[in-house]
Amino acid sequence: CLFEDWLRLSFNFLCSFPIMATGCFDQDVPDVIALQHPDLYEVGRKGLDLNPARMGRVLVSALTHSFIILCVAGLSFGSIDLLGAGDYYTFGTTVFTLLLVDINCRVAMVNHTHNEWTLGTIFMSFALYAVFLLMYPCNKQLADILAPNMYMTPYKMVSTPTFWLMCLAVATVSYTVDATVLMTGRTFFRRLGLLAELRDKIGDTLTGSIIIPATEKDTENSAEDYKGIVITKFSQQQKQGVFFRSTLAVIRTISVVLGLILCVAGYIALKQSHNVKQIQVLYDGPGQSYVPWGTHMKDDIVDARELCENQEECRIELMVKHVMKPPLLVYYTVGPFYQNYNDYLTSEVPEEMMGKHVTEQMRESLCRTEAVRKRDGLDIVPCGIMATSMFNDTFKFSPHTVNVRDSYDESYTVAWPSDIDRYANQPGYPYANQADDPDRDKKWLPDLYGEGIINKEKGVKDPRFVEWMR
Repeated sequence: CLFEDWLRLSFNFLCSFPIMATGCFDQDVPDVIALQHPDLYEVGRKGLDLNPARMGRVLVSALTHSFIILCVAGLSFGSIDLLGAGDYYTFGTTVFTLLLVDINCRVAMVNHTHNEWTLGTIFMSFALYAVFLLMYPCNKQLADILAPNMYMTPYKMVSTPTFWLMCLAVATVSYTVDATVLMTGRTFFRRLGLLAELRDKIGDTLTGSIIIPATEKDTENSAEDYKGIVITKFSQQQKQGVFFRSTLAVIRTISVVLGLILCVAGYIALKQSHNVKQIQVLYDGPGQSYVPWGTHMKDDIVDARELCENQEECRIELMVKHVMKPPLLVYYTVGPFYQNYNDYLTSEVPEEMMGKHVTEQMRESLCRTEAVRKRDGLDIVPCGIMATSMFNDTFKFSPHTVNVRDSYDESYTVAWPSDIDRYANQPGYPYANQADDPDRDKKWLPDLYGEGIINKEKGVKDPRFVEWMR
């Protein structure tokens, strides 16, 4: 699954209100026009809106919108991963947000008329989602109870510029696809063409306005005639609404404007991408590692696997063919690495990562395999697949080739400060025997990986370990 459980459970609640408002207030044509054209009623009599062909078109539309989200998210992953937002929880939240944007854009598109309820529920959907993100992932107390690794993922998501470009791309491309389908349907299907013609006439007959006035109450009837009947404009679906004349000219104009906006945003992103130079060194593993879109295979990839084969340490000389302006980011890419396997995600004791004592029963229930719970007869703290499988390769530059000491900032780390703050070593660390439980021997992270990999003073707060757990 791509989405965290509690985030996934919010989908129906967040998306139901705009859809219900559409069902209550959307009108193909006003009731007066419908009475003047009884041939429009053939839709219900002939089942034109509920039949296998119609259901098939809806499924194709859903697959199309899913493909749009897949393409935008897939092509953008390299960028957001480089910016530290490519972990399972943040990327899943990002894709879920794109899904919410797409659904609300779709609801706005399929509505023929809009009023304060249809527009208000779309706004409410986004507002409730923002409140949900603030109250759950951004609230440490609640996140610690439900899903500790979700803590502060919304902040990381919205602080990544690529995220906003992804939302813009999904909204504009979705509208373009829906507009194209709409105009195609009007051109080749009689009923859709007739409705479009009637809607255009409505816009022409409303004295230059595109506002459909609310139907007034029948003043000739007495209150007794309405006894027991709710006759408010809301209950009778007679709220004043704005009618959008979606003619070919209007759709073409909107599509051109949105296309220009997307082209400008794409040009800025492409220019920024071209200003970034990279060198990727392949030194282990079969096949090809993950290569970001736009990589120049000949100039950017260095294959050193034969040189490093069966070597614990290998020396690689690189010729930098690009001018690289500091600061330079040097990082490892491990792939393909499927972080969303359930066994991997759940093999962790969050309370243990926070420095709390946990029972052996809890350790056994979450760290199921003894190999990730005990080593050499000692309890591994913290336990779990993630904690015991940390990538521990290291690199260093030759002093005579690159001077890194003058510009290296030890305070800089790719680990999230919020993650470093919520992790803590258990009382008694780094000693093997705790004062309150002298018979329980521990194998701490420095014992497991060596002090050259994990800083003994920091323990679970070591940025390298924190980033791996993220």
